[in-house]
Amino acid sequence: MVNFATETRVDVLRQAGHLLDTENRRLHQRLEALTKELAVWRNQDPDKLQLELLRLEELVNQRNHELFGDSSERRSSSSPSSEPKTKDEQPGHGPTEQPDLPVITDVCELDEADRMCPKCGGHLDEMEGQSEDSEEIDIIERRLVLRKKKKRKYRCACNACVETAPGPEKLIPGGRYSVDFAVHVATDKYSDSLPWDRQVKRFARDGLKVTVATLWDQCEALARHLQPLMPKLRAYLLSLAVLGADETWWRLMDRRRNGGTNKKWWAWAIAADDAVYFEIRKERSSDAVLDLLVEFGGILIVDGHGAYKKGLKRGARYVLAFCWSHCRRKWLAASKSYPREAGAIMDLIDHLFRIDRKVARGPPGSQEALDERRRLRDEESRWVVKALECWALEMKVLPQSSLGRALKYMVDHWKGLVRFLDDPRIPLSNNHTEREVRGPVVGRKNFGGCKSERGMEVTALFYSLVGSAKLAGVDPRAYLKAMAFAAIRGEELLLPHEYAASFAKEPAE
Repeated sequence: MVNFATETRVDVLRQAGHLLDTENRRLHQRLEALTKELAVWRNQDPDKLQLELLRLEELVNQRNHELFGDSSERRSSSSPSSEPKTKDEQPGHGPTEQPDLPVITDVCELDEADRMCPKCGGHLDEMEGQSEDSEEIDIIERRLVLRKKKKRKYRCACNACVETAPGPEKLIPGGRYSVDFAVHVATDKYSDSLPWDRQVKRFARDGLKVTVATLWDQCEALARHLQPLMPKLRAYLLSLAVLGADETWWRLMDRRRNGGTNKKWWAWAIAADDAVYFEIRKERSSDAVLDLLVEFGGILIVDGHGAYKKGLKRGARYVLAFCWSHCRRKWLAASKSYPREAGAIMDLIDHLFRIDRKVARGPPGSQEALDERRRLRDEESRWVVKALECWALEMKVLPQSSLGRALKYMVDHWKGLVRFLDDPRIPLSNNHTEREVRGPVVGRKNFGGCKSERGMEVTALFYSLVGSAKLAGVDPRAYLKAMAFAAIRGEELLLPHEYAASFAKEPAE
């Protein structure tokens, strides 16, 4: 008897899987024969019985996929409904241009002992202006230093005034760590998902003895200085015409308060082309949606989570547009058991995305791009949507099957799915928001979660500012450092897209 939970031998598992598959097929054939025989006795509809048989076959395939399948949104190349793909020319391993790296020129000289001709024994003289040039990408490791600050004192001859030279600006008055240090710790964790305990070990290799508590203190102090940016970032996003929203779970690792268990919270995100904002809340309900989006009156692109619809019933002012990528995933799941029916729907959905990709990329909100997208959607996308509607009306399905669930999802969200036809500002999918949620998802896997509610506030702040900086095209480390010094000096704090705009060159006169 093979125990699949503990067996590690690949050959044994492969053989057991083959036997299970063979037995499943035999049982399915026997069940089909018995079902047809029963239908004769009961005078039942053969079409309905055929659907039931497909449902049973789907269950078998689903169990096989859970055991041996992979997870991907890509369609199988062997699928009859998938289009042939042209293979791009492989770039190989040639040199890549590195315009952002500083250049250090090293001169390689021949040792004096080697400056001798092997033929005649004469001296080799340097050829003026001649060299054989090559490149080498090298790593100069970071260096941690302990800076001694001597703040000189000054006094008047009358001894009535004594002044001390100012020291460096600090996040924590009198603290030992620089602003640069805190920014590095924060970006390593919230941009590169490097847990604090790993940072402690890395610092130890560089000669610095530091604790996790110290790293937290530095990040928390940096977050206190940057906190005024959060309501400003939220207000900016809520002022836009189109937003994406999504959520993922987050862990509160406070067993003393949670009765000995970790508690599941939810990281909510709203995103646009140049900014993203996070809040971590207890609920995944319409209460959280209303608190986050009560002031938003534009178009909200979301998945099928029911809290967004309930928010409308409770007084929210946004207009819902649903994501075609989420709809496509339902049909992708059904295509494993119903390749013909689901494959036809997926072909049409994929064609919608190909039509939108015809629009040349330009600045966000470009009127020229919007006009071109409107024209393409009127001339091409409307016919594809009409074909989808015809397929949905003609399709016979069992409600309990994956095909039935995919059809129900599309029908239930149809009004929001087709809203993009009348507004070129609405993207086909909410993938841009899902990409921003990926940061917290990776962070959750790497360092588990937070140990306090304050920790979740700090986490939401850094994911918001780091993610927005990346979207605005600025280095998160440089942005956080600039805003930290601005906060210490009492200067205006800029959002990442405002910070990027401040560096834009003025047009030549």
